[in-house]
Amino acid sequence: MKRALVITYDFPPCLAPGAALRTAKLVQYLPEYGWEPVVVCRQESIPYPHETQPQVVRIPTPVPSGISYQMGAW
Repeated sequence: MKRALVITYDFPPCLAPGAALRTAKLVQYLPEYGWEPVVVCRQESIPYPHETQPQVVRIPTPVPSGISYQMGAW
């Protein structure tokens, strides 16, 4: 089985459901086509003690929680 590296900002379970759900669906269906996904995403301020997917790597971000990743109102 080939391996696919998926790098995303949010990945379920997370508080922002938009693009995270699209990424989760992509990762869900990749094994059917011969790909083993490995996901790298940011770690939210909420810990995930029951991570169900061992191929998910969560990296702490230097941005404090509560600050949006948008640059501001234009």
